[in-house]
Amino acid sequence: MKSDPGLRTAKAAFLAAMAGLATTAATYTYGSGNQIEQLPIVLRSIEPSYLSHDFFVNSASGFGPRFYFAEFIAAVAGSPSRVPAVYLALTALSNVAVSLVTFFFARALYAKSDEAGLLASAAVMSVTTFPLGFCPAIYHASLVPAALGSPWIFAGIFASVRGRLVLGSTLCGIASIFHPLFGLEAALLSVACCMVTELATARAVPKRLWGPLLLSMLLIALFSALSLIPYASQPRISSEHFVRILAEFRHPHHYVPSTFSPMEYLSASAYLGALLIAGIWWRTMAVSTRKEAVRLLVLGVLILTLCVAGFFFVEVVPLRIWVTAQPFRLLYLLKWLGLVLMAGIIADRFHRDRDQEAGLFLVGLLHPLATGIAFLSQWLRAAAPPGLRFAQRILQPSTVVFLSLGALVAVATERHLFAVLHLTVATLICFPRKYVAAAVPLGAAAMWLAAAVYWQGDLPDDFRSHTRVLRSLSLQIGHHELGEDGAELAGFARRHTPADSLFLTPPNWGQFRLVADRAVVVDWKAFPFQDSAMAEWYQRLANCYGPFHSEKSLPAEAAEIRRRYQRIRDGELETLHDLYGISHAVLHSGTPTRFPTLFENRDFKLVKISADSLVGPIVSTKRSLPITMRLSRSDLRQCSSVHQEPRPSQGGIGWLPPPRVNGLCYP
Repeated sequence: MKSDPGLRTAKAAFLAAMAGLATTAATYTYGSGNQIEQLPIVLRSIEPSYLSHDFFVNSASGFGPRFYFAEFIAAVAGSPSRVPAVYLALTALSNVAVSLVTFFFARALYAKSDEAGLLASAAVMSVTTFPLGFCPAIYHASLVPAALGSPWIFAGIFASVRGRLVLGSTLCGIASIFHPLFGLEAALLSVACCMVTELATARAVPKRLWGPLLLSMLLIALFSALSLIPYASQPRISSEHFVRILAEFRHPHHYVPSTFSPMEYLSASAYLGALLIAGIWWRTMAVSTRKEAVRLLVLGVLILTLCVAGFFFVEVVPLRIWVTAQPFRLLYLLKWLGLVLMAGIIADRFHRDRDQEAGLFLVGLLHPLATGIAFLSQWLRAAAPPGLRFAQRILQPSTVVFLSLGALVAVATERHLFAVLHLTVATLICFPRKYVAAAVPLGAAAMWLAAAVYWQGDLPDDFRSHTRVLRSLSLQIGHHELGEDGAELAGFARRHTPADSLFLTPPNWGQFRLVADRAVVVDWKAFPFQDSAMAEWYQRLANCYGPFHSEKSLPAEAAEIRRRYQRIRDGELETLHDLYGISHAVLHSGTPTRFPTLFENRDFKLVKISADSLVGPIVSTKRSLPITMRLSRSDLRQCSSVHQEPRPSQGGIGWLPPPRVNGLCYP
């Protein structure tokens, strides 16, 4: 494939960087999602006194997988007031770096084709792949440890595929500072790919590679020591309890393959099938060396083998080390590699004036099922004997486009329009005379949008959020988890409660500690990864919101936990006050209580948990004047003391104290 002389590499690289900035502007969020459990650690690293009564912040501020990430952000920001701006800047920098690495990787794989590089960067910065494993999108809408690690890992894989093993190991090792698990696994994969490739092509590892291999292993050992030595010095719980709490209860959607939905497996299979076909076509184009092709093949086989082993050693014979490894996360590398190879195939089809195929593949990128349909259909079309005219007609790109659109409409939940915009702009830039072909994805998007509006009656939420670019770039915390009424109550708590207050909140209100700037006794989002803290986290959840079914996961329990909290009684609140020292509780507006209400709106109310007589003002948006209530403490004892022996272990958490303590009597 030859590069278009009119498209210089520097110009294309600049446009790739702009794609990273555009993606950040369109998708950026702050203070929600995984940042709920990461921002407090960063703020504690900056201010040692931050939320000193918060269990999660206290436990997670010790050494853990987020330690170096938090220390890095704290060092760059210097003060809490600069954290929002630092988060935005680093998110943009991460997306730009990923886009540029993708550009140069695709350009290298496709014989210095700038068009392939630019299309690849546009795809990586917009396309949503399959959800199985880590996350469906390669770009990052918010700053998390993986966002800082991804550019280094992709650059390390790039270097390793090109045969620069020491550089690849070093880059992946740097990524392990921000994300220990992903970075170290990528580094080991790079070394393994090199060794297996040499054994497959030369039947032995040549002596000239012994030095780089040993140096790479030494570097990996040094980077591993940064995390493994401090982690090994911490107290540990048994492997059985570790697996139960971390994988089966809290994160089954990440760790337990049997909980992944059939649609996730179907989408992954379709996408990986398309990746295999794109790889075969790439190899037949004679733009790569044999060793490069073998390294990429070995990389894919190793990752899939690790996933199969992850299933066996998590589901059949649970082992702590395999649960910790979380091998399905490595599919993230195949998602990235797939977009790189597929973008190069699209550029090749445009160059060969096969615009219908190129347009079909662009449409296919909008969803993994459509990706599989597009690439499989054209592979079958090329392989079909000339006599099968019916198959040739059915598999024409213009026909398959409508099949792909059907797949999109059936699962219209991703950011399709956003991807169409990026891919179309990149196509027009790369191939200025291909307006008709570039109109194919635009027409497909219009048809998809019309069908989605007709069948669903509304525009997708993601599309609506993308039209609010200025709001997305706000440095303020969005209130996605709390809602408007919850955010109003959190603001009142921030202004009118003591800084050392400890709150009991609804179980999914981890964002409350960020918005209200107040400590929370426990929530189910903020999970500490230290062993002893895991056990304490589980016990606090059970005491505040339990009891739990030993065989169920937290996602399965979520609806029942919410209903249970809506019926919480004053006696239980008093017991939690004695047990943990809670000073305030956020209750649903319909929950009866005799504790003094400090604030109330349509959905929630804030009550003060007092150890003495229950006296306090009620300030409500439903009332024009405050009301003072005076009740004796004896009026609040509505539960008799309940004693429960520790449960026997039956695949659950029988080693822990009872989930209900004296006074906690949920109906």
